[in-house]
Amino acid sequence: MASANAYRLWNEHWEHKAHEPPLEEKVEYAYQNIRTKNYFWGDGDKTLFWNPNVNYHKKEE
Repeated sequence: MASANAYRLWNEHWEHKAHEPPLEEKVEYAYQNIRTKNYFWGDGDKTLFWNPNVNYHKKEE
């Protein structure tokens, strides 16, 4: 029963996310993605648990 409930919640979550504006159009607030120094892996901008479907970071233009 727990698995069925988890599956239902997972599907509801992604259905909800589908109605949000695209990540490129979302507002990035000052408290999001605070970095005092770059990470030593990858491009230095993304955390170890970065998910491109959910997380976003606008580079300063």
